[in-house]
Amino acid sequence: MVDHNYYFSSKQYKRRGYRHKVPLLLISLALILVLLLLYYRFFFNNANIILAHYAQVIDGFEAKGLVIREERVRYSPYSGYIVLRKKEGERVDYGNEVIRIDDQHLYNYRPGLISYSSDGLEEVLRPDRLAEMTIKDFRQARRDFNQLVNGNYLKKGQAAFRIIDNNQMYVVIKTEAIEVERYRINETVFFQSDQYDYGLIDGRVAHKIVSGEQGLIIVALNLFVKEWLNLRWLDLKFIKNIYRGIVIPRKAIFTQPEGEGVLIYQPDGTYSFREIRIVNGNADEVVVNGVEVGESVIENPAAVNFGREG
Repeated sequence: MVDHNYYFSSKQYKRRGYRHKVPLLLISLALILVLLLLYYRFFFNNANIILAHYAQVIDGFEAKGLVIREERVRYSPYSGYIVLRKKEGERVDYGNEVIRIDDQHLYNYRPGLISYSSDGLEEVLRPDRLAEMTIKDFRQARRDFNQLVNGNYLKKGQAAFRIIDNNQMYVVIKTEAIEVERYRINETVFFQSDQYDYGLIDGRVAHKIVSGEQGLIIVALNLFVKEWLNLRWLDLKFIKNIYRGIVIPRKAIFTQPEGEGVLIYQPDGTYSFREIRIVNGNADEVVVNGVEVGESVIENPAAVNFGREG
């Protein structure tokens, strides 16, 4: 008779028991991995984490600027071919000969910078009329530009040259009325234009005009920009202020019973509320106290449902 009983040594038994334990270990590891993936998808796929960093925040907006100068046009009393006696933009004194028309001579009647161009707006857009300027005036400021060069034929009554006071230059900005109200008369503001790499140009708010939902901010520049001598319109960035410090997104900030703050993400995967103080900023970014450079901040705290459980 064949003996069907099997006998195992203790080592064989242990090895067989170990084989039973291996699948359980793999299952446990797989469950942990699934849980981590679920946590990652729930938290990280919804919450954006950014690093607080030291930077500058510009409180400003892009706009069209209307340039206004103190300038007077001299119209020709003669007709004929011209010879320009001065360079465009050159400073001239009272009584200098500035243009010759055939055998006639024209002299300037006031000191300043000379220009042989005109756009037909010189008598309309004047510094002494800025306080009464309207949004309609701003919109209808269309120029008819003309530049004289040596040898041109000049007709009687045509603009011959301009004399510009290089101590006065204004820029008019149209924006929303609510934005205009943020500024004070004589407040210092800044311009920056890519059309002319002049860096930051500062000035002061000379006039504010509001009509309905729109308004004008009229700024007297502290610097006469010679490159804008013949310019009427320019694309610029209008800057109320520049703030420097530790910067985070404004939308990262929310209010709890403890006060205004942010969620700080910890290296162990948890997060906690941190009260902060806003120093200043714009609609998108703010400079704050209460967060250190390099700390991880949750940009969209609503995604983690903080403070609304239960």
